[in-house]
Amino acid sequence: MAVVMLMALLNWLKSMFFALMAITVNVASLVWTLVMGVVKAAAGVIVAPFMALGSVLSSTLGTVLGVSVAATAAPVAAAVTGVVATGATVTLMATIVTGVIDNTALTDGTRDSAHDACTVAAPRTGDSGPGAVVTANTEANAKIVFSVLKSWGMSEANIAGILGNWSRESGVDPTSVESIFSEPYRIGPLKKAAWTGNFTQIPGQSHGGIGLGQWSNGRTMMLLDYAKANNAAWYTIEAQLAFMLQGDDPADVAVFKNMLTVPQASPSAAAYHFHSAWERSADGASRTALRAEAAEMWFGKMSGWKADHSVTGGVQDIVGDVVGSLGTTTGTMTGHCARGDTNGDAGGVAPKNGGMTRTEAQELVDLFNREGDKFLDERYGEAGGPGSCGDNHAENCVSFSTYFVNKYTTFQTYPQGDGIRTAYTIAQQTGKQVTTTPTPYAIGSGPGSGPAGHTLVVLGVQGDTVIVGEAGYCAFMGRVRLASGSEMTAAGWRFVDMTDLMLPADKIKKS
Repeated sequence: MAVVMLMALLNWLKSMFFALMAITVNVASLVWTLVMGVVKAAAGVIVAPFMALGSVLSSTLGTVLGVSVAATAAPVAAAVTGVVATGATVTLMATIVTGVIDNTALTDGTRDSAHDACTVAAPRTGDSGPGAVVTANTEANAKIVFSVLKSWGMSEANIAGILGNWSRESGVDPTSVESIFSEPYRIGPLKKAAWTGNFTQIPGQSHGGIGLGQWSNGRTMMLLDYAKANNAAWYTIEAQLAFMLQGDDPADVAVFKNMLTVPQASPSAAAYHFHSAWERSADGASRTALRAEAAEMWFGKMSGWKADHSVTGGVQDIVGDVVGSLGTTTGTMTGHCARGDTNGDAGGVAPKNGGMTRTEAQELVDLFNREGDKFLDERYGEAGGPGSCGDNHAENCVSFSTYFVNKYTTFQTYPQGDGIRTAYTIAQQTGKQVTTTPTPYAIGSGPGSGPAGHTLVVLGVQGDTVIVGEAGYCAFMGRVRLASGSEMTAAGWRFVDMTDLMLPADKIKKS
């Protein structure tokens, strides 16, 4: 009896075991079905957009990323109804990401093959001020520009000033085309299409900006024609630097040649000078200041650079011996404070009747940058006369106006007061009246960035365009700027005409 009861118990336990196993299998099957349903749905959601975009992306990705999307898409389509689909999708994405990293390394950064990682920096410099990160290609391009300009005799401060501007204009990318940001350091399909249309893609411009300096409108076609005539590619650094020297608008060539031979007082001063005299962009004061900050950054970077003469041959092949006739720099840089030597200067520039052209005005301003500090020191002592920025008398708006009237007119004293009072002080001391109309060789006073206001010299007037010479206190040395006469009048500017007090050429004061 006991044996029978034991056997019955074992059979019951056996049946319960198998029943439990069946339940477990059913539950597992149900869970598996649910999981697979979710996987299928997810796989369809993930893969469908890639399949829909496959025909569009295949050629583009194949060209740009070096990835054969057509070869990868078929296995994905075949595997979309299982776990394999997820694996195929991950494989496709990994392949695409790898392609992006490789391609980015060729354009925007440097790849560390030992760790299979890529460090990609911002494509522009200067936005973060001194110390901003620079991409590998940007710095490589900057070194080429440095090597060529250094071999031509340009001071490092001037080179930094130009690079500071080009950081904002193009990212120091000679292939740059205005409004096209997706093809850095190369001529891609979008740039080719814009090129075919003579870069007419910018509304309101006859031709959009191209190259390192973003030559635009008529200068765009001048660069293209110059490169073609010299059997060179317009989008190379060599062609563009050669164009600056001998193919650009004559006034802009003169500005560039002047920078080869006349050092500015600092990278910031060079940036402001190049912007006002050569770039002439629509940037306001804050954005122009970013160019100066970028110039200081470049100046710091190039402290250890050496001119690589192996890269200058391409430019020299185009320009020939033009540079040899330019002479050498008239001053040397020591940190940021050195100013040009005025030895041999015989009074320099003599203003002509009726006002000056922009090029002539630039010559006068360049002379001020070379001798202004010494000229004012000799007259007023290092601590007297108009205010000094540190030990530099020349970096001050009142200094520029004082220099002009003391050197070129019979007014031989310091018109005391801030810039906003300079014209009124001169008018009071000479028995004149201030007017609302800018005329050649008038001293102007008006609003500035603070209560001290600003003063400047009108060096020429062409219609409503006023050619202004000015300096900024601890901001920039002498520079030329174009302004609107009507806008100056509306803003409250007042002028005192000095034409009748101008000295003859042989009486112009020397430093």
